[in-house]
Amino acid sequence: MWITALRQALKGLFAQTTRSPADVSAIAVSGQQHGLVMLDDSGTVVRNVKLWNDTETTAVNEVLFYSAGGEKRIRSLIGTTIPVGFTASKVAWVRQHEPDIYQRVQHVLLPHDYVNYWLTGEYVTDAGEASGTGYFDVLSRTWSWHMADLIDPTGRLERSLPRIASSLEPIGTVRPEWRQSLASRRGRWSPAVPVTTSWVPWNGQCGGRARDARSRNIRPFSTSTQKSWHSPSIPVSTSFVVWTVRGCRPSRP
Repeated sequence: MWITALRQALKGLFAQTTRSPADVSAIAVSGQQHGLVMLDDSGTVVRNVKLWNDTETTAVNEVLFYSAGGEKRIRSLIGTTIPVGFTASKVAWVRQHEPDIYQRVQHVLLPHDYVNYWLTGEYVTDAGEASGTGYFDVLSRTWSWHMADLIDPTGRLERSLPRIASSLEPIGTVRPEWRQSLASRRGRWSPAVPVTTSWVPWNGQCGGRARDARSRNIRPFSTSTQKSWHSPSIPVSTSFVVWTVRGCRPSRP
């Protein structure tokens, strides 16, 4: 569905402009966070995606939450918490309820990571996107092997996690076969079009990027079911629920 939508969006784009595919300098994909995309060793999706709003994993998430030591302990491990919408309990749920499918898993991605994989053939994510998994440490900007091991002691999850790239660098180029399939009546794509993990990985980060964009006369826009603020420090203890997300810039949260 996502790839079909991408094809349709590009077709509509070039139908409404005088530009051609050859004018495209780079591609950045953004999208919903937290969703679980599982692939086998050939890069084929092994089951339907569990999206961010899938609450089927509520009971599994509660077990994981207390097994990890509760709120304070989890924040000491990853700098944030693990609400049911995060990816962690989705992985645990599939492992528990669909063991045959889980045994086929070789790559665990998030939704816009999968679109980037389709474009480039690279298994990559970024810190902003990984912040919503529940097994990424937002303080060190690395995967939390402690949380990954709690979810799956066999190590399959650890082996299946993608490389973490900077949001400011290309992760690869559009594959030749897809450049050809995405060609329009206005022409073909240039060779080696770079793809990045995204300038704004998800809508909740858009506000923080907007301040930088204004100085360059760029106008981002975002609608979201959540509110956010941006701080130079990570909250360690709060009296209400805070989900800490790592920002796009390597030097700041």
